[in-house]
Amino acid sequence: SHNTQPWILVLDSVGVVREVSLLDALEHAHEYTRLAGELPTQDVAVLRLLLAALYATFTRADINGQSAPMIDENAIDRWSELWARGSFPVTPIKARLCHYEERFYLFHPETPFYQVAGLTTGSEFTAAKLLGDVSESGNKPRLFAGRSGEAKQSLLFSEAARWLLYLNAFDDTSSKSSPEYRKKSKDEKNSINAGYLGKLGLVYASGGNLFETLMLNLVMRKQGKGQAAWEVETCAIERREIHVPDSDIQLLTIQSRRILLKRESCGVSGFILLGGDVFNTENAFIENMTTWKKDKESKTDIYKPKRHNPTRSLWRDFAALAVKDDGARRPGLVDWIAQLQVEKKLKRGAVSFQTASVKFGDKDFFVDDVFGDSVTVNADIL
Repeated sequence: SHNTQPWILVLDSVGVVREVSLLDALEHAHEYTRLAGELPTQDVAVLRLLLAALYATFTRADINGQSAPMIDENAIDRWSELWARGSFPVTPIKARLCHYEERFYLFHPETPFYQVAGLTTGSEFTAAKLLGDVSESGNKPRLFAGRSGEAKQSLLFSEAARWLLYLNAFDDTSSKSSPEYRKKSKDEKNSINAGYLGKLGLVYASGGNLFETLMLNLVMRKQGKGQAAWEVETCAIERREIHVPDSDIQLLTIQSRRILLKRESCGVSGFILLGGDVFNTENAFIENMTTWKKDKESKTDIYKPKRHNPTRSLWRDFAALAVKDDGARRPGLVDWIAQLQVEKKLKRGAVSFQTASVKFGDKDFFVDDVFGDSVTVNADIL
């Protein structure tokens, strides 16, 4: 199970990269500097899973594990109790996650982690396509891939799990819909949407260690009825249109893809993939980790996620990150950190923000580049 088996890469306090379990990453977050996966975009996908586990616990229970649903009035106080503790109490987290233990097995026969059991129709790819740092389709080898030969034909189970999160989040649009879908659908467009995180101008706050990073991105607020992907029945419906998630737990574990890994005796050799859940991102302000742009053509105030431009430094886009006025909307995360600062719960001189993005090629059909940037700002400016 991913709860107890090592698969998440972290950098420890003496600069050594270690592979740890999901529960270990949370329990010892204060002892790790940061996530240290193969790509910054992969780290964001893992970060959001860790955050989902925290939301699933601490929006429903207090830090002692006593049942106490989140209401807006107690949100800041609950956050402050966790922040002051300096580490996460693992018992309530373990109680939540271990209740769904079977949903965290990578090759469970009925409920494999972040996958759909028995998937038979869909686009088939080799392991080389699963690797986000290679992202190689069958007909177009990468000239300067980070690995070659047998190393990209089969993946260790632990690294396949990391890339599975990345694929769900940042997949391109090269996969086709199934013949069954095309027969039933009036939609002539054959290609699927890019993975959900690939549509965003992703931004997150980073702290002095992994505990601080998780806490700075943990926007405490009342949750809707939405549940985490591991708390609901697996959906196999291809390209399902859903309502905008009403809870952070649902949003952070959105299944943009229906995937089934191909297991061999020594590793993962490939996967089958279909389009998954999609929702309209206009004014979807439940999402805290994106910059926004106003739709100039609309007469009403409609904002859409604003993808980052790889040729523009983050400090040059400082307005999109930090300015709050009539014509601009900054990430919800920045509003949250500003609120913590105003209420003197954070007491920080400065806050660092990171971006992690995929640059897609034409019509998001392939991944061109992966890039990131960071900027540190005076917390009072926010």
